[in-house]
Amino acid sequence: MRDFLRGLPVFAGDLPVFDTDKAPERPDELFAAWLAEAVDAGVREPHAMTLSTVGADGIPAARVLILKNVDEHGWQFAAHADSPKGQDLARHPAAALTFYWPARGRQIRVRGPVRPEPADRSAADFLARPPGSRAEASIGRQSRVLPDRRTLDAAVEPARR
Repeated sequence: MRDFLRGLPVFAGDLPVFDTDKAPERPDELFAAWLAEAVDAGVREPHAMTLSTVGADGIPAARVLILKNVDEHGWQFAAHADSPKGQDLARHPAAALTFYWPARGRQIRVRGPVRPEPADRSAADFLARPPGSRAEASIGRQSRVLPDRRTLDAAVEPARR
């Protein structure tokens, strides 16, 4: 396996130039510019990110989710309070985010304290989701193993109605 992995190409081809002297002062502005470039380049799910938290056992945990917003106040994502990520963040309110866009040869890392949004903003974000997403989120089964898709569909249907 070691030889196989060492034989795989890394960052093959032309990579974009990054001039730190021309970077904006605020990281959210640089992120927005790079995100737009990723979208223009056809990067799939460029708003998908890895969220890393610390579990109750002190071991890091990572999962992929979707960025909800980024502005001068920070990077925003949704987490159900009863999910493993919600519980991790309640115990240790800090996280790391990683965006990786191999087609662009770029990786973005963000880390720092995490705080919940006020209830009215969380509610507004929830209501802005498509109906199916709201139904799935409302049943509170994030990160739970399901035997098959039918089980999820059966649980979601009452919430959808």
